[in-house]
Amino acid sequence: MKTVLKAFGGLFFISILVVGVIYFIYPGLMIGAVQSLSASGAGLTKKSVEIDGYTAHYYEGGDSSKPTLVLLHGLNDDKNSFVTSIRELTASYHIVLPDLQAHGENKKEEGRDYSIAGQANFVKQLSDALGISQLVIGGNSMGGHTATSFAARYPMNTNGLIVLNATGIQLENESVYVYFPEKIDVQFLENFFESAFVTPPAYPKPVLQHLVNELNPTIEFMNGLIKQVETGTDFRINEQAQSISAPSLVLWGKHDPIVPIEYGQSYTSHLANARLVILENAGHSAQFEIPERIQSELKIFMSGLN
Repeated sequence: MKTVLKAFGGLFFISILVVGVIYFIYPGLMIGAVQSLSASGAGLTKKSVEIDGYTAHYYEGGDSSKPTLVLLHGLNDDKNSFVTSIRELTASYHIVLPDLQAHGENKKEEGRDYSIAGQANFVKQLSDALGISQLVIGGNSMGGHTATSFAARYPMNTNGLIVLNATGIQLENESVYVYFPEKIDVQFLENFFESAFVTPPAYPKPVLQHLVNELNPTIEFMNGLIKQVETGTDFRINEQAQSISAPSLVLWGKHDPIVPIEYGQSYTSHLANARLVILENAGHSAQFEIPERIQSELKIFMSGLN
């Protein structure tokens, strides 16, 4: 028995050591493992499909014969954005969480159309490739902007629209999109989280440094993408939004300093059939801060469409 306990103790020590090495030296592996477990726990499977020679990566879950909900992440985010907000929805709906072009696992290729209309067209190509003809589409920040463009461009395919602290509606000529500095550091990320969230995520330093290392080589490309958004089709979505007749849900984190509540109110007034829900204790990305509340609102909205 002592030998068994000794061996078990040795294995436990080795396991702790391995976890520690991964955590501090290879935090990217730890992040990937956590994301994979979270997606699996939500009933999602990572998949990919070729679209005109471009590989599109996405999560998919639920029964494809049930109503489809597609949720889009924001700028410099990825398909993991809404994972914790749809955990219970895969039992009742077909869920698709894509990486937008040049985000997540999708390649950053020069020469592609990264305008909002270009991203909306990419989502349409993806839905066609998956055999989805009818869907509810939504998103956060740039994802909500893209979802609005999709709903305006493809009304026959859109059963509902959800926007969460979305860009797109312009109250003034000034853009709410923010360019990255030439180089960032851990302090930059900490300051961003402090301003964008009511309850900032407490990411450990190794994780933040990993994110910095990942982002810095892509800053020039991402700033070019923002420029393409601001000068491209559907940047100002005001007029297009007025053409959308599908039922719409406008969710807005009340304490968003990036896209303030006035934009949510304007979204609601521009959409013909919209309901505004103001979210307390949330900033720009409520799906991270209050995922259970977002999930509840999504359930209510989806059930009302049946």
